[in-house]
Amino acid sequence: VFILFNLIVPFFVFYLTDKIMMLRPGGYGESTLLERNPLYPKYKSKKPYFTAFFICLPFFIIGFLPLIFQYTPIPGYLGLQQDYTFSQLGLGIFGDEKIFGFVEDGNSFAGPFGIGALILGMFIPFGAALFFSMAFRAKTNELIVEREKTRQLEKEFNNSLFQLGNRMGNGVPPELVFAKVAESSRGLITQDFFRRVNYNIRQMGMSVEKAIFDSNRGAIIYYPSDLIATSMRVLIESSKKGLRIAAVSLMSISEYVKN
Repeated sequence: VFILFNLIVPFFVFYLTDKIMMLRPGGYGESTLLERNPLYPKYKSKKPYFTAFFICLPFFIIGFLPLIFQYTPIPGYLGLQQDYTFSQLGLGIFGDEKIFGFVEDGNSFAGPFGIGALILGMFIPFGAALFFSMAFRAKTNELIVEREKTRQLEKEFNNSLFQLGNRMGNGVPPELVFAKVAESSRGLITQDFFRRVNYNIRQMGMSVEKAIFDSNRGAIIYYPSDLIATSMRVLIESSKKGLRIAAVSLMSISEYVKN
């Protein structure tokens, strides 16, 4: 009973939940862009699991105390009994009931059935829940922050696309338009994206395509979004056919996203 409710049931529930989450229909794919995010190696790292395990280890030990006292020689080394009654611990209100409540069954023992074992056993699922919570939080915390930035960028991107199209329609080439849009987007998330693109073009000597999509330094790896990636790909391809075509394309996307 102890093993069933404190180990098997919690992990069975976790397994079913994980299985259902893996089989659910996905949204539009961003996995390739996400894997190129500089924070992605931290997400794949196993270090958070080790850290969480050592923090949660005391809870597992407390949860297994009834079994440790009954089936290991550790209590004998410490001069302790295998079990105590509540009255022996000064809790006479509970009478002479055993804390762990192991029952002798022929040549073996059954249990634990005591209230103390029940309370201590709750530390096992608590430790397991805390372990996964801490591990996944450590792995994904920074990525979640970046995802929120990307979502905010997508909300602001409609106006930015219109500005890009408007300026390119006025004859500003792609190599210069990002600096101008970044300047007019002060205080917004979009400023950081366009500033990165502009930095790569001016300081790193990259082409517009590399400044956005380079696998190591491209601005898009910090903002894994299909909307942004598609819009920038349209900008690059359409600008090869002329600034006017690029301007019309970006404004059309802006209008589409707006609606």
